[in-house]
Amino acid sequence: LFATILGLAAWPAQSQAPARAPAPTPTAAAAPPPFRRSPSAVYQVVIEPWNNLQTYTPISVPQGTELSFYWSGGHGVYLLPTAQCPEPGQYTPGAAYGQYILAGGLQGTARTSVNNNYTTALMTPGTYYFACQVGDHCSEDGQLQVVTVTASQTATMASLS
Repeated sequence: LFATILGLAAWPAQSQAPARAPAPTPTAAAAPPPFRRSPSAVYQVVIEPWNNLQTYTPISVPQGTELSFYWSGGHGVYLLPTAQCPEPGQYTPGAAYGQYILAGGLQGTARTSVNNNYTTALMTPGTYYFACQVGDHCSEDGQLQVVTVTASQTATMASLS
C-alpha cells in the first residue's frame, strides 16, 4: 500500500456579492452529499496500487481530504454500508449493499473499469468502507479500505503507511 498526504494550498477567496434579502428558510434542509470534488482540499491521500491480494490498513483523515484510488487491471471502487464484504455477485446498489462509485465520481451500475482512477473529497465526518466489487477481491482477497473522516483539520500521519 502506498498512501501519501500532500498539503494543498487553499484557493483564493472569492469576492463577496452585494447583500441581498435573506431567502426563505426551508422547512427541511437536505443533508450535503458525503462525497464531492473539492478544489480546496486540505490533504490528498493516494491509495496506489488499488488491487486484490493487498492488505489495506484503516486510515483517519480530516474533513475535506481528497482521496484517490489508482489501479491497473479490472477493478472498481464500491461504497459499502459496513466493513462486511458481500459475497461475489451480491453487489447490488441499494441500502443493503452500498453503491458503485465510478471513476470521475459518478454513481451507477457499471461494474469495472480497467487501468483507471477514482478521486473524491471526503466532506462529511464518519467512517466509510471502500471495496472492489469484482469477483472475490473484497471477500477473499482483502481489497477493502476503511476511512474515518474527522472534523479535525489535521491528519494522523501514523495512520498512513
